[in-house]
Amino acid sequence: MRLRHQGKFTKDYQAAIWIYNLALVGILTAVLQAGCANAASLDITATALAKTADECLTDVRDRAMRYDKSPSCFSLKTIAAQHTKAGGFREDNPCKYTLLEEQAGAKAWMALAMSEAGHARLRIW
Repeated sequence: MRLRHQGKFTKDYQAAIWIYNLALVGILTAVLQAGCANAASLDITATALAKTADECLTDVRDRAMRYDKSPSCFSLKTIAAQHTKAGGFREDNPCKYTLLEEQAGAKAWMALAMSEAGHARLRIW
């Protein structure tokens, strides 16, 4: 399977990312529906949110995809909703989860800003 053709990612690669994200969403849904302990659900969804945000930023920054065309960026909304359902984004959660949530949000905003700026070199310092 060739991943690149003339500097662009092939449809096979994009299909593989979609399958990965759908599987991730399916696993998260199964965990939440199984009624796992709140801490386990929170841990799984926070980790998934962080990994998906990392992949979203990588898609936009390194693979030159637009935010709205990235499968990872697209699935952030669903994963964030599942994380909220598991008890995420609350002030009384342990710092570990709050940090993962904040980092995921920052990376998602960075990806969106880069995408909207047309991949211009953005600097804040």
